[in-house]
Amino acid sequence: MSALPDGWEDLTTPEGDRVLVWQLALRRRTARFAAGLAAAMALVALMFAWSAALATSSPGAVILALAIAIALAALAWWLGSSRMEIAVGGGRIVWRRRVGGHLQDLFVADHLELDMGRDADGKTLYRLDAVAGAQRRVLVRGQKSPAGPSALGAWIAREAGVPLRKAPARN
Repeated sequence: MSALPDGWEDLTTPEGDRVLVWQLALRRRTARFAAGLAAAMALVALMFAWSAALATSSPGAVILALAIAIALAALAWWLGSSRMEIAVGGGRIVWRRRVGGHLQDLFVADHLELDMGRDADGKTLYRLDAVAGAQRRVLVRGQKSPAGPSALGAWIAREAGVPLRKAPARN
């Protein structure tokens, strides 16, 4: 029985679906860091505004600092409230996006393929694809060893009840 590779988390959603997510704890830490930077930039914008009121700073600096603070706050919100999920079960795999409580199915697959290719330098790379007919979605790519994609593929195939195939050789 294969274990889930490092970095992947097996969760149950509020809807009762079983999903895989990639490094959720890292995403949360990154969101908190971005929120901290946004707060710091908001303070900088406030300092510039105070300085501009005393006519020692230009309004352009206030606007720039405020724009950066807003962008960082938006990034923190996005990282904290959204994620990509791989729903497994029922003989299919669903790649979907969650933003808050809203779900959007992006791709539904009926089997997996483990593929091997080469990068621009000629190094061997491995990839795990979710496949439905002629369409495919890359789940994992860029692995230098087949162990990670193979273990993830075996786990998903077992839990979702879908076949895991080796991709046909390319000429």
